[in-house]
Amino acid sequence: MSAGCKSICIRPILVGALFIRGSKQVREIIAAVAQSQLVAFQFYRVLGVTFLVLYAAGQLPGIFALPAGWGDVMVGLTALMAPALRAATMINLSPCGTGWVSVIS
Repeated sequence: MSAGCKSICIRPILVGALFIRGSKQVREIIAAVAQSQLVAFQFYRVLGVTFLVLYAAGQLPGIFALPAGWGDVMVGLTALMAPALRAATMINLSPCGTGWVSVIS
């Protein structure tokens, strides 16, 4: 990866981190949103199946389509299971949630 690409990829993350750190109001808004809602929002990633369909049609190379497609589908499906499991068991799954977030990052 070139230095320019790294800069473009990292810049939004740094700007966001500074924005969150510098604004009490933004931190309060983020804290007010239930973590389960943030996780469940990732359900849209099941649309990653589109990558697999395009690969099967010969329109997308497998080196990209297979890991991106299957990865997105798995994240999307588990995004619904993690909050549902927490709600069903009423136990604190923060280690599980932390692990889930590290997997999707």
